[in-house]
Amino acid sequence: MSLVEENYRKQDELRRKKVVRWFCYACMAANIISALPDLYYGLWINIAITLIVAAFFTIMTIINARYSTNITANLLLFIGNLIVFIFANLLGRTANVHIILVIGVLFVPFMLDIRNRFSVVFHATFPFLLLLILEIADFNCLPKLADVTEEHRIIFGYFNIIIMFFISPAVIYSIIKTQTSTYDMLLKSGDEAQVKNIALAKANTELDRFVYSVSHDLRSPIASMLGLVNLSKIEQDLTMLRHYEELKEKSLLKLDSFIRDILDYSRNTRTELKAEIIDWQLFISQHIEQHQHSKEAQAIEITFQIEQNQDFYTDLYRVSIIFNNLLSNAIRYSNILVEKQTIHINILTENNSTQIEVIDNGIGIGEEHLDNIFKMFYRASSDSKGSGLGLYIVAETIQKLNGTVSVSSQIGKGTSFSITLPNCN
Repeated sequence: MSLVEENYRKQDELRRKKVVRWFCYACMAANIISALPDLYYGLWINIAITLIVAAFFTIMTIINARYSTNITANLLLFIGNLIVFIFANLLGRTANVHIILVIGVLFVPFMLDIRNRFSVVFHATFPFLLLLILEIADFNCLPKLADVTEEHRIIFGYFNIIIMFFISPAVIYSIIKTQTSTYDMLLKSGDEAQVKNIALAKANTELDRFVYSVSHDLRSPIASMLGLVNLSKIEQDLTMLRHYEELKEKSLLKLDSFIRDILDYSRNTRTELKAEIIDWQLFISQHIEQHQHSKEAQAIEITFQIEQNQDFYTDLYRVSIIFNNLLSNAIRYSNILVEKQTIHINILTENNSTQIEVIDNGIGIGEEHLDNIFKMFYRASSDSKGSGLGLYIVAETIQKLNGTVSVSSQIGKGTSFSITLPNCN
């Protein structure tokens, strides 16, 4: 069985369960209301029979709720029609009880699993067979109730027509409502399936690019190190050997950075959100301290300003990914030609969200690249020092947090990233 078929069957079973439940409620209501004339005339045998029938519908409601809808629907239609047949004989044609047999047929396709054709055909024809027997026997298959006069029967007939006039539309309305809700659920399932298909297509495309680029970017530093190893084997000059070791270190650091990016990408994709309260003052201070010790950051002044008016909850690991990448990029692409290299961070927490700005006066990004910098493995220039994953991971992580990101930049003047994150409390 396909997933689509399985989903449809589940939705159809839920729909039928609701219809059967409402049918039971309507029958119980009609049964109790029909006992009012019996109470008025003091027909206690009729009342006793009515209570037994009400108990039957109560039992059917329980079976439908806790066990099988199919069993309940079949029993309701079969035994229910027999009960109507018996009452029609006991009270006679004038009481109009037999009309319920015709009305009951309308609910057959909505209560039964239409794939079971025998069951549907049987319950659709059985009431007409009972009507035929009633007509042939002139409603005399069973002896009439002795206490019920012809006047009683006429009153019962009017009363039963009034009950059916009000109860039947209510049940039909419940069927329409149930059918509509099922249709809406199927539409929603279709929309969800379409969204999943789009996400799957995106994942497949990214996987192809990922495998190709990863294999290239992993091999590049390894090939470089292998070449340096071969040079080291034949080199006698200690100064050159030391230089080769430094080059090996750079290759290893590049490889390590790339592997970290891959791990961040994988964890962001696969792990669930874990909301924790964040102290922005402490968080930003710790991340700046981690980056200030790098050789490239020594000449850069990193400052921050924080305004936090309420508690803020977010996934600390994912926010760390965002800041690590943005700070690394700002440091890596700083502008050595400016008199004072700066990175400034603004944090504003209010109205259940946090606005984050990371502003630098680095080399900047060309306007023609701004629409593409968040794509996987995109590099704004051939001289790019990164893996091309950093900003892609930033965008994916922000999306996972249900946030937004925008960027503005000018060549030679710097770059500004603006991020909005919702409170996850």
